[in-house]
Amino acid sequence: YAEQMELNIKSIINTIKQKEIEIVILQNSRLGNISEKIKKCFPKVKIIQNFDNFEYEFSKMFTKNMNIVVKIIEVYNVKKSEKKAIESMDLGIFLTEKDRKGVENFYNKKIQNYEIVPIIYDNIFNRKKIIEKKGLKGSRYQKSVCGRTQESRHGFHSFRHSICLP
Repeated sequence: YAEQMELNIKSIINTIKQKEIEIVILQNSRLGNISEKIKKCFPKVKIIQNFDNFEYEFSKMFTKNMNIVVKIIEVYNVKKSEKKAIESMDLGIFLTEKDRKGVENFYNKKIQNYEIVPIIYDNIFNRKKIIEKKGLKGSRYQKSVCGRTQESRHGFHSFRHSICLP
């Protein structure tokens, strides 16, 4: 995916220029090579970088059973690209605080502008059956959903939707 996007970098740069794009949202930290190029060509363009996870850590797990050459190349490329993503971004979006801290610690870079925006899916299963199956009937187990829209401390609009399991 990232490599395919990199092949189209000229088209991406032309589109940003022609349409006078002010904010670019990159959906994956493997797109660091692209974010670096965008920042070099358009220093005023704001880059919002989404981190689906701590990609380097994920790639080590993903390549665990692969050929050693593939493993070395994959992990090296992910590390290099993710570092560029961190250096080029204006705002980082993380799913968890753990991912943010892991990225900060690994790359030894304090991330000042970030939001934690977890992904929450609706429970499509019969809730009563889940509680009974887990032996939680009558316990303090409960689900609360909180949502709010606000302008973030970075000037970007954000939406938070979280689930709390006390």
